[in-house]
Amino acid sequence: MLSVGALMLATPSCKKGENDPLSLSSRKGRLAGEYTVSAYSSSSTSTNPDNDVTVVTEELSGNTITKTTVWTPSGGGTSTTATTNTTLNLGEFVINKDGTYTRTWNLTSVTVEEDEIFGTTITMTSTETSTMVENGSWNFLGKYDEYKNKERVVFNATDVATTSQTNVHTVTDDGSGTTSEEHTMGDTYKNNYTMGNGESPMIFAIDQLKGKEIIMIQESSGTTQNSVTSGSITETSNYSDQNSLSMTLTQK
Repeated sequence: MLSVGALMLATPSCKKGENDPLSLSSRKGRLAGEYTVSAYSSSSTSTNPDNDVTVVTEELSGNTITKTTVWTPSGGGTSTTATTNTTLNLGEFVINKDGTYTRTWNLTSVTVEEDEIFGTTITMTSTETSTMVENGSWNFLGKYDEYKNKERVVFNATDVATTSQTNVHTVTDDGSGTTSEEHTMGDTYKNNYTMGNGESPMIFAIDQLKGKEIIMIQESSGTTQNSVTSGSITETSNYSDQNSLSMTLTQK
């Protein structure tokens, strides 16, 4: 019986990522397949020149994406929080062995706003439905800095088709038990974009590639400094941001 070390020497095509099990299949063969998005989370933190901090998080639970936006003024103070729940009707990723892919998102987002004016309560519910179908090419990236060969994958979008429509339901309650309702059907917007290969890349690090599950992550951070000089006075503005994303794909 061959030892693991001997087996690896005897099968040089075997590929293994940091969190991957030993596999005789190539990484390209293991990545290709039809997947649904089973987990998704993202976080972004941005700081403006006044040192106000905005933190936006998104988390997928079941088929609901909860987006939370927290704005905190400079020095602390009272934070403002806004929450939007979006239903993920369809989240698919088809990765083909020929180096092409299709990504599909179908979403329904509901936002409720309530205002009270002179004893009258106005509740406005906005329901936005949107679809996105993206096609393009993909490939592994080579060794770079701390990343090993084929530890990252790039998806280059070549055409994207989107549709969106927002319908509004307004309920007015004057406080006397009498209510009125109004339905507004929004326009349907359709857009088609075509890009050259490499003009719109998405780069993911492959955190896990095993069995029928893939975990891909993104992390980025940056700062921007702008300055304006008028005479002898220079005003400088600083911006910073930090972003992270994790997405789990489960094969059908």
